[in-house]
Amino acid sequence: MGDYSQGLEAVCEQVYRWAEARDLLTEDTRMLGIPHNNPYLTHTDKCRYDCCIPVPGGTVAKGSLEAAVIPGGKFAVYEFEEPVEFGHRQLLIDCYSELYSFWLPRSGYRYTGNPVEFVQMRRAKGSMDMECRITAISLPIEPKS
Repeated sequence: MGDYSQGLEAVCEQVYRWAEARDLLTEDTRMLGIPHNNPYLTHTDKCRYDCCIPVPGGTVAKGSLEAAVIPGGKFAVYEFEEPVEFGHRQLLIDCYSELYSFWLPRSGYRYTGNPVEFVQMRRAKGSMDMECRITAISLPIEPKS
């Protein structure tokens, strides 16, 4: 999918290693990815994606990292049977298309913000390299008026 999928794994690994070096990871830590643009509408070199990791309040992010609050609420969640590699971005885009084009119009809900991807980071067997995969995608939703 061009530039949109290029480098996402490296950025997620950078965020993960930053949190790891500060002992901010637990067994339950889940990384999140937030795509901000639709690659069907926005040229891929203009698409933005945030790699996020939950940290305790008051944690100071420095350098190229920024702290932000992701609001809670109700989400429609599409969980994959097998985690999807970042490089298979087209599969994720197809799933988003199905959620937005088929499920959402019939659901009685409307979406309220950017989708959130659940990102699994783990060490590759026999290596110090990290594997980065998407385990689920979600849409923040609320009932239609």
